[in-house]
Amino acid sequence: MKDLLQKVVEDENGIRGEIHVPLFGKFTAIEGEPGVTPDYLEKCAESLLGLSEEAVEAICRYTFEFCRDAAAGSPDAAYSEQLAEIAEPRGILGAFELSEVRISEPEDPKVPALDLLCSCPWDEENGMQILILDGTVVYVGVYDGLNAWQDNLEEWGNYAAGYRLND
Repeated sequence: MKDLLQKVVEDENGIRGEIHVPLFGKFTAIEGEPGVTPDYLEKCAESLLGLSEEAVEAICRYTFEFCRDAAAGSPDAAYSEQLAEIAEPRGILGAFELSEVRISEPEDPKVPALDLLCSCPWDEENGMQILILDGTVVYVGVYDGLNAWQDNLEEWGNYAAGYRLND
């Protein structure tokens, strides 16, 4: 774990540390709730750092759609000029920031589940949440405190499930 995670602390509140995420070009906090083992936290960290190109493209595509919908619903938004410069979905990576990685107690300790909390200019009040289960993006949308193990994620304004704000 020392290679992937830094400043690791484990106590009655769970386990936390920092991880460098090259996709976002920064160190960010990673936190496992009580019940998350150091081995599971490391498995999840490895999963995040090893996201497939397909998963990265899905994050970008769904985030881009979420952002464009939010911009369309707010004509005086300050971020509209910044968005005009984004010609393809992958360009969205520079428009939002990964704030924290949260790891819930697993239903299956063999399967990594990631909860990425992001700050974004198109929803400054709520932020954005990206959930990834076993390398597959299962939720992108407004931060709602969901987790990747939920079986009703399509009911939550989920861009990964085909939701569109302006439909």
